[in-house]
Amino acid sequence: MIKPLIINATEETPQVILDPRANKFEMEGNSYPANAPSFYDKILIWLADYATNPNPETQLKLTLSYWNSASYKYLLQVIKVLEEMHKSGKKVGVIWMYDDTDNQELGMEYSELLNCHFTLVEATKDKK
Repeated sequence: MIKPLIINATEETPQVILDPRANKFEMEGNSYPANAPSFYDKILIWLADYATNPNPETQLKLTLSYWNSASYKYLLQVIKVLEEMHKSGKKVGVIWMYDDTDNQELGMEYSELLNCHFTLVEATKDKK
C-alpha cells in the first residue's frame, strides 16, 4: 500500500492528509502558495500513484478558507484525478466544506464541472 502523504499547514498552504490506511483524505486551510506547482505537483503525483490501486471508497474533504487563481487550477486537477477513479468504477466523492458565499459558489462550480459525487456542507464556526 502507498505511504501516506502528510503536509503541515503554513500561512499560505493547507494541511494535507492523504492516508489510505486510515481512509482519511483531507485538505484544510489557506491555499495561495508562492509556487503553486511546487506545492501541488507532489499531491498530484501521489494521487496518480494512489489511483492505480485505490481504496474501495475515497472521500476527499476540502475545507479551504482562501485560495488564489493558481490554487483554483490545481484543485480542479486534484478533483479530476478523483473523477477518473470514479469513472473506473471506484466509489469516490468530494466533501466541500464552505463558510462563506464565495466558497459555496466555488464548490457549486466544481460540482457542475465534474462527474463524481460532490457534497457541499456549510461549516459551523466554533463559538467560544
